[in-house]
Amino acid sequence: MRNRFKFSEEQKQQIKEAIKDLESHSSGEIVPYFTHKSDDYFEARWKSAVLLSVFGALLLAIASYTWMLPFAVTPLEDAIFIGVLMLIGFFIPVVIPASVRFLLSEDTLHLRVMNRAMSIFLQEEVFKTRDRTGVLIYISELEHEVVVLADSGINAKVASEDWQNITQLVIDGIKDKQVDKGLINAINACKKLLLENGFTVRSDDTNELSDELRID
Repeated sequence: MRNRFKFSEEQKQQIKEAIKDLESHSSGEIVPYFTHKSDDYFEARWKSAVLLSVFGALLLAIASYTWMLPFAVTPLEDAIFIGVLMLIGFFIPVVIPASVRFLLSEDTLHLRVMNRAMSIFLQEEVFKTRDRTGVLIYISELEHEVVVLADSGINAKVASEDWQNITQLVIDGIKDKQVDKGLINAINACKKLLLENGFTVRSDDTNELSDELRID
């Protein structure tokens, strides 16, 4: 899969510094996570294989019926032709990952992204902070989707609309092909949001989660 976004060491460090700044002023813990796709979408391969083979079979049938074929084709050759098309179709989503977005519904893609984001929330132990103040910023490149998940301690005070604003900052960065800047802007906005809602740093505060950008 061709990766549209890459992070230099300098960009990773800038993101890390933004997280450190947030955590030096607030009790929040930010986990940024970037993945190139949220699922293997195996069913997209089969759908592509079926669609291409059906299209090829129809084209072959029409060409045969209208005498457009320059030579006679045996049933075995028909089967081989359709089989080759199925094989090609099966690998199209692998060679052209973006085709998945045309083969599967938006609801399916969104559900896979949300499931993966929630899985990462648990995997990275975002929930495992003293005051339940962890926040996951999850970016899935293939599906063009950003998800922000906050733990219960924060969600008790912060409205869902506020997280939409955070999400939009990441999306704006992606649109400008500066996903690192989008992340940093989102982290800075999280800092402001947390402080506005009383999540100030405690005297005995410790760094409970790594400040590194996770890249899958």
